[in-house]
Amino acid sequence: MGIDKFFEALGEKREEFICRGMQCSSVDELLLLAREYEKTLDTKQAAELLEFLKALQARLPDEELGKVAGGKIGSPASREDGIIEGM
Repeated sequence: MGIDKFFEALGEKREEFICRGMQCSSVDELLLLAREYEKTLDTKQAAELLEFLKALQARLPDEELGKVAGGKIGSPASREDGIIEGM
């Protein structure tokens, strides 16, 4: 399953997963998180997803990172910037 398909499968939980996934520091942590959402990833997929989340985190300005950390990832500002929606 590719990253796009994985996020699609998360449905309404997508933004929540992204927020929590950005806090993961290892593939193992991300694998455990995926299981919490009843999703299965292999090690390679988890590594790709972790790399994607870290790259996304690096792209976010400090203000947006604060929104993610504060649980406001789905705010209109993040949608307008295209940061989360339509990755």
